[in-house]
Amino acid sequence: MRRTALLVLVTVAMTAASAAAEKKARRSPPDGAFVLAEGRKRVERRIKKAVDRSVADMNAIVRGIARGRLLETMPVIPRVAFESDRKKIVVVLGPRRLATFRGKPRRVNNAGYDTVLSQRLKRSGVLEQVLEGEQGTRINKFWLRKDGRLAMRTVVSSDRLPEPVVYTVLYEPVGE
Repeated sequence: MRRTALLVLVTVAMTAASAAAEKKARRSPPDGAFVLAEGRKRVERRIKKAVDRSVADMNAIVRGIARGRLLETMPVIPRVAFESDRKKIVVVLGPRRLATFRGKPRRVNNAGYDTVLSQRLKRSGVLEQVLEGEQGTRINKFWLRKDGRLAMRTVVSSDRLPEPVVYTVLYEPVGE
């Protein structure tokens, strides 16, 4: 009887410790480098479809201009990397390195526009990056999936767009 009670107690303690470690891991920001997990052409088509959905209700002339400008600011990013500590979050998107102190917005030049960048880690483990400027807002959300791949969901909105541009790109850890 004692042995069974001890076994149950140890099992409960191990399960609780495992759940706590898993919860902590979920709240950790993505770390390291990741590369596209999908073909570049496939991602380009996905982005173009998202832009087309967003501008579909615009006047034909305006739609063409808006589509071109949006696609200029949405290149396929082949490599994403993260460097974070308790005070700072650094996200490297291709050649661009965007760093902020946690919770402290700062001004950056984004695709030729003056923009305010903020980055924060949500309790769920999602790293949210927000770029706000006169032309609109871009939100990138990064999270690690159960299969170890990184998902980056992008939402671009503006008063000039009938609906936001929304797409998701998958990355895999470098070396896997």
